[in-house]
Amino acid sequence: MVGGMGNTFRMAVVGLGGYAGSMAELLTAYTKQAGATVSFVAACDPNLAQHAERVQRLRDQGVKVLDRFEDVLNEPIDAVWLPLPIQLHRPFTEQALAAGKAVLCEKPAAGSLQDVDAMIAASERANRPVAIGFQDVYDPTMLQLKRRLLDGLIGDITATRLMACWPRDNSYYARSGWAGRVKVEDAWVLDSPANNALAHPVNLALYLLGDESHRWAELRSVEAELYRAYPIENFDTCSIRVATGKGPLLTQFTHACRRQIHPVIHIEGTAGRVAVELFGAVHITTANGTETVPRSSNNRFDMVRNFANWVQGRPCDCTVTSVRDARAHAMVINGAAEATAVRDVAGPYVEHGQMPTAGVGRWITGIEDAITHANEHGQMLHESKQAPWTAAPGTLSLQGYSSFTGPPPTMR
Repeated sequence: MVGGMGNTFRMAVVGLGGYAGSMAELLTAYTKQAGATVSFVAACDPNLAQHAERVQRLRDQGVKVLDRFEDVLNEPIDAVWLPLPIQLHRPFTEQALAAGKAVLCEKPAAGSLQDVDAMIAASERANRPVAIGFQDVYDPTMLQLKRRLLDGLIGDITATRLMACWPRDNSYYARSGWAGRVKVEDAWVLDSPANNALAHPVNLALYLLGDESHRWAELRSVEAELYRAYPIENFDTCSIRVATGKGPLLTQFTHACRRQIHPVIHIEGTAGRVAVELFGAVHITTANGTETVPRSSNNRFDMVRNFANWVQGRPCDCTVTSVRDARAHAMVINGAAEATAVRDVAGPYVEHGQMPTAGVGRWITGIEDAITHANEHGQMLHESKQAPWTAAPGTLSLQGYSSFTGPPPTMR
C-alpha cells in the first residue's frame, strides 16, 4: 500500500503546456471533488516562464512547481502523470520507475513494441505499476458491457467495425516537431489518427474483444491501407482490418476530411449487435428489443480514480489499461505500418482550402462517403471500389510478432 497521510494518493504532472496543461487543470478539478483521496502535489516544465499564469495559479493552490523532472521525482509523491510526446514515453517512464514511482503515461504506450516491452520490463524490475491513458476503458460502463458480452449478450461475436472522420487543418501538423512523424531521432513515433487522436476507440474495441473480463483481443494478422493527403511522413487516412479470435476488426479513419463523424464501435453477434459511441451511449439490440445505456460523464476522472485505487491496492470493481494491456494496440499499429507503405493520395483527389476548424487544410474528395460506405459493408477502402486512389492492402501475420523493424518505403 502506498499513499501519504490519511491514505491520500500523491500525484505529480509532468508538463504544463498544451495537452499536459489541460491534464494539470483536470487533476486540479478532480482533487477538489468531495471525498477525493488524490492530492496534486507537484508539477514540472522546463519552460515555466511560458506558462506563468498557470504556474502562479497552481502555486496558489499549494502545488509545488519545478523546472526539472529529476526534482519532481525527489518530492514525496506516489505517482507521476506523463502527458508527453510519444517519443518521451519510454525514457520518462523508466526514469520514474527507477525512482520508485508509479506511472500514468499518456496513450499510446510507445511507438514500438520493443519500447512497450522495455517499459513492461522496467515496471517489473521496479515492482511499480504503469497504466496507460486510454481513458475509455476506465469508464465503468465498459467493464459492465464486457462482462455482458462474455455472458452471451449478443451471442458469438462475428465482426467489429469502427470508423471516424475527424478534420484536422495545417496547424494540427505544425503544432509540434513530432506531429505526423514516423520517427524522431532514434525513437519510433508513428503519429497518426490510429496512434493518437483516435487511438482510444481502437484500444477500446480490442478490450471488448478479449476473451476474459480483463484481457485484450487475440491478434492473428493485419491488412492495411495507409494514405496521406497532407505533406507529412506518416498517414492521415487508413483502412485496417485485424483478424482476431472473435472475427475481423475493421478500422477506418481520416483527418483529411471536412465533415466530422465521431467514432462508433459496431459489434455484430449471432444474436444481436452493440453500438458503442465514443461520445454518447451504448446501444444494445437483441431479440428483446433495443436498450440504451449511458456512458460515464467524465472518463478521465474515472481514469484518475481507478489508477489511484489500483496502485494503492484498494478494492475496486474497475478496469485499468496497464502497459502490458496496451501492447495489443501497439501490435496493431506496428503491424499495419510494417505491412504496407504509406501512399500519397493522387493530386486530383486532394482539395485545399478553409476547414470547419476555421483553419486552412486539405481533404480528400468524397472521403466521408467512401469511408461510411466501406464501413457499412464491412469492406476495406480498396475493395469497396468507392475510392479510385486506393491500392490493395498489405498483409502481415501477428503470430509471434514482437519487434517493429520499420515501414516499407513510402509509395509516391
